[in-house]
Amino acid sequence: MDVSDKILLLRYSDFNGVDTIAEHKNVLASKGHCWWAKLGKQPGKKYLKPFLEKAYKTVLLYTSGKLYKCALGKVINGKPEKDYPEYYNSDIFGTISEPSIFFELLSIEKLEVSFLNDYIVTASGDKVLYALKKSISSYMYIQHKDTPLPPKPTPGNRKNSMQNGIIDNTSCQFKKNGKCNNKYCVDYEYECNNPRYCFKRRPVKNVKPQTGDKNVN
Repeated sequence: MDVSDKILLLRYSDFNGVDTIAEHKNVLASKGHCWWAKLGKQPGKKYLKPFLEKAYKTVLLYTSGKLYKCALGKVINGKPEKDYPEYYNSDIFGTISEPSIFFELLSIEKLEVSFLNDYIVTASGDKVLYALKKSISSYMYIQHKDTPLPPKPTPGNRKNSMQNGIIDNTSCQFKKNGKCNNKYCVDYEYECNNPRYCFKRRPVKNVKPQTGDKNVN
């Protein structure tokens, strides 16, 4: 695996006595591929599309204490016609939480969880294992710790911005006493170390512009 590759990590849980990985491996062994239902929040098209355009795509499947690396084929919207575990018919399809997106797995290989020690979350810069402990997010894009984080877009020019102050893009209005105070962010009530890499960041206007050389009496 190239350290420059971005990886999509998907969380999963075993339920109703089903060994999730074993069931998918059985289908993979007999059919050559297997569809994986993405439960919970779905990855947005904005970030999923460029990820899928890569020639070789890696997906990691994670549950507490277990990690698997998978080669990814196609991604489809809507229920596949076949080549998925039988338990999908009773436990997933036809339920209120029926997923709308499915990942085609071409291989499943077990990894040690310690593999994640060398990876960080692309969106925040946090270590992956730290983020998995503090967040309930069902997926995240991760990258090797030695790969530079992508530049974050800066807010466009706001009307009268120079009259109201200069935007400080390295800080955030939600950071209170070192912790995130935004209840809609996965970092809520946790220590905020990298506000500049947070998608939920609200920049701070804390520098007053110069208005020219004027004497103030």
